[in-house]
Amino acid sequence: MENRLVDSPQAANLKQRISAEMAEAHEKGMAVWQLPVEDMEKFHLPMNPTFFNGSDKDGNRKEPGRYYSNGVAMYLMQKQHEISQLKDAEGNHLKNDNRWMPLFEAKKSNYLDPAPDAVIVSIPYKFRNKEKVETLKLVNYSQLNPRPGYHLPKASFKEEYRDVGKIMLTRNSFTTKEYTEENGVKHKVEGSEKCITPDEVKEGFFDISKKAFYSARLYKASLEEFKQQKRDEYIAERGKYDEAFKEREDFILGYFNEEGRHDRKPATKEEKFLFNLCENAVYQLVEKDENAQLDSSYIIDAAKNSLKSGVAEKTVKKYITKYAPEAVRDELKESAGRMKYADYIMDGIKRDKAFQKECGKAL
Repeated sequence: MENRLVDSPQAANLKQRISAEMAEAHEKGMAVWQLPVEDMEKFHLPMNPTFFNGSDKDGNRKEPGRYYSNGVAMYLMQKQHEISQLKDAEGNHLKNDNRWMPLFEAKKSNYLDPAPDAVIVSIPYKFRNKEKVETLKLVNYSQLNPRPGYHLPKASFKEEYRDVGKIMLTRNSFTTKEYTEENGVKHKVEGSEKCITPDEVKEGFFDISKKAFYSARLYKASLEEFKQQKRDEYIAERGKYDEAFKEREDFILGYFNEEGRHDRKPATKEEKFLFNLCENAVYQLVEKDENAQLDSSYIIDAAKNSLKSGVAEKTVKKYITKYAPEAVRDELKESAGRMKYADYIMDGIKRDKAFQKECGKAL
């Protein structure tokens, strides 16, 4: 006979409350699986980085950390999204943080203080050596304040769980049900969106979330296999892309050597971006050894300057793809399941809190 866990009465009631809460969010169009795709890209699987995993056979302490799964993971992603919409005392949005510490651990620590207005989240949880699913209160890392001289514990993210959170948000039955697969990449069928009702979410939240979790794990495994298959192709084809890379880099470095080019004032937004890109590259090498290699800071600075001048993010990404040397490898990287260079640059800029503050708005 299968050994099934039994919910305590408190855990059973909590599951009902969570399902009702998620159904209400779904009805309002505010559920985490209804976010724009670019926002879903920011999510990782929720985890407790302080969880003690015991010791190995040699008595050495195992790497700490435990990931949440199924409906609990989906619910915590919902709560971390809601918390990230809150603002701190300086008016900045809180970090979209996937790390959660049990409240009792935070309270008994001698170096952490939950914020006075911290959102406390209750989840159904199976404690070690317990026969029933009970309840556990959690606080998000974005609302934990280390005391002077201390720092928040760091997390070790395991590769096997990387990207599972954001994949869960797209591979579920809450919204879109029909997909096509091409080269290991999922695409939504045009006009195929089928939304289930809030009542269906209320009745099936934990079951659907569980299927989404296992679907994400399977999808990630198949994607890794696809990447491995493409590895040899990537290495074999890289030569021709490297040649194009060198040509584009030579153009940037030679931009000011062309007769009259450096004297002509750029007129359009695109010309200003290219001029700034070339200028940054030349200055970067002048300040370093003449044999130094360019790093991405000259591209990042050009992108930031365009964003500050009011150029739309979409347009800046187009300029990066058109002019940045690394972007010539996008086709090759995409074939191996990797991120486009413009997306990589923009992702880094979005994480730059100082720049966000300088711009006066979040990108």
